[in-house]
Amino acid sequence: MSLPGVARRPRLDTSFVGVGELASGQKKRLFSLYCGVFQGCQEDHFFTDLDNKDMVLLITHKDTIVGFSTQALKTFDYNGEKTRIIFPGDTIVEQKYWGSALLPKTWLSFALSIADQEPRAPLYLLLLAGSFRTYAFLTHFLKDFFPRHGKETPQCIMELMDMVASEMFGGAFIRESGIIRFPHAPHLLGGIADILPRHKSNPDIAFYLEKNPGFTSGDELPCLAEISRGNLSKAGRRLIRR
Repeated sequence: MSLPGVARRPRLDTSFVGVGELASGQKKRLFSLYCGVFQGCQEDHFFTDLDNKDMVLLITHKDTIVGFSTQALKTFDYNGEKTRIIFPGDTIVEQKYWGSALLPKTWLSFALSIADQEPRAPLYLLLLAGSFRTYAFLTHFLKDFFPRHGKETPQCIMELMDMVASEMFGGAFIRESGIIRFPHAPHLLGGIADILPRHKSNPDIAFYLEKNPGFTSGDELPCLAEISRGNLSKAGRRLIRR
C-alpha cells in the first residue's frame, strides 16, 4: 500500500553477467548509458575496455538496463604473498535512479563474498575516482582507504599501488602526482559533478579536489582499500544488513 502524495521508489533488480555472455543489444545499451555521462566517448575504446573486464553488474528496471558496473579480478605477487585486486571499471547509473542504495549494497556483498573465499589472501579494492561522487563510496562505506584526508598513506600501500597501477595502466599512471591520465579520456558532461559551495566545506571532498584538480578533464585518482568485514564503516555494516 502506498501513502497518498508519496512517490514510490521504482523497483530495481541486479545481476552479474560474464562479459562474454552479454548480448549485442546489451552492449549497445551500456555504451548509451556511458555517453549519457561523458562527452567525447568513443565506441571502440569503450568496447576494448569492456572486453578486458571479467563481468558486469547490471541494474535493471522492468528488464531495461538503467545502470552497470564493469568488474575485473586480478592476482598479484606482493612481497611473496598472493594479493587479490578487485577493479570496478566504468560505473554508470541513469541519473533518475541516483540515490538508490542497491548498487553499493550489491557490490559490497559481492566483494565480501570474494574476500571470504580465500581469507588468507587479502583482497583490495582498486577504485579509480574520476569524480568526488565516486570517491564518496570510500568515505561512506569503508573505514580505511588511501589516499585520504587526515591520514598518511602507509608505505606498504604506496608500494602496492605503484606496482598494481604501473602494471595495469602503464604510462597512464603518473607516479609524481599519483594520478592516472588516459590519452583521449572522455570528460564528464556539465552538471554531472559540479562543485557547489557546500562541497568545499567537506574535508573529504576538499582533499579529493586537491589531489585530483583535473578530474573534469578526465584525470582519475587511484585509491586502495582492503575489502573485509572489519574495514566496513557503520554505514557499510548497515548497508549489507538491509
